[in-house]
Amino acid sequence: MCREALREILSVSADSELGFVNARARKMAVQLETVDKVKRREIHTTTFGGVSGLLLGEPAAAMLDGITARPIPRRVGASDIAQIRDAAKTFESQSNAYGGGAVLGAALGQLSWAANLLEARCPERLRPELHAVVGALAETAGYLAVDVGAQAEARRVFGFALACAEQAKDWNLRAMVLSCMAMQAVRTGQPDEGLTLAEQALVRADWLTSTGRAVLHTE
Repeated sequence: MCREALREILSVSADSELGFVNARARKMAVQLETVDKVKRREIHTTTFGGVSGLLLGEPAAAMLDGITARPIPRRVGASDIAQIRDAAKTFESQSNAYGGGAVLGAALGQLSWAANLLEARCPERLRPELHAVVGALAETAGYLAVDVGAQAEARRVFGFALACAEQAKDWNLRAMVLSCMAMQAVRTGQPDEGLTLAEQALVRADWLTSTGRAVLHTE
């Protein structure tokens, strides 16, 4: 009652404005605020300090150990073929912008996955196209390998690309792969082999597109 009278006389609305404070309640509030700050600091340390500690304690690449590649579909369809075709175009574009070293690893990984599709079930009407797009991806990967000086890998990949082209009966792809192989031979000091490969690329030139023939004669 005294406090109510004082509030009325002094025209204030709370006991704290009169100087009356519940010391116990205030102490409890301070303690709760301190605990809350400590918890927030612990969460911050655990989240960011833990990650940085992991990165400092081992190579970052080791964090990816055990992550498996995409599973091979049991049946290959038109969408899988379109994906491989788009991947080859993307790697070629990235190589033109940044050089082969920037995307070679990714291209070889994509090629490894795509090559496994050749063993999967596929409608017979799509199988030649599947071999052709996998071969085109291999041609791109081989070119990237040459660009960074990985000559042994390039020869293996070109050989695979050539086999895909012949399986698909794609004469234009076959000619482009042989042209790349000829380019590699010349770059590595084997001009005679390069000439032989270039001549093989022009076999049945009448089956090639006009653009393909122009590229081969230019190279």
